[in-house]
Amino acid sequence: YFNANSDKLSKESIQALIEVGKYLKFDSEQEILIQGHSAPFETEKLQYQMGLNRANIVKNFLVENFNIESNRIKSESLGASQAGTIVSGKTNEDYKKYRMVQLKKIMKE
Repeated sequence: YFNANSDKLSKESIQALIEVGKYLKFDSEQEILIQGHSAPFETEKLQYQMGLNRANIVKNFLVENFNIESNRIKSESLGASQAGTIVSGKTNEDYKKYRMVQLKKIMKE
């Protein structure tokens, strides 16, 4: 999770990403997709960019701190495209749980 208008990792997020990094080091074949999200404020372009910034900061943390090959980690932005399905409010406080990234395993065929 992120603060409003921020792509900086919190201490709590870093702790969670350390566990992800350990897992990716252990399973050297696993690939993941990082999806960045933002609240529906500003323009769609800015929402998309914030989501992408958040996804990339997580990817960079894993690559730099755990030497994970960058081709094992895909990143994308969903902007605020799914925000309406999360909460019905319209303030920064209403959307605080939506300022996040989601990590998903990429299943091999």
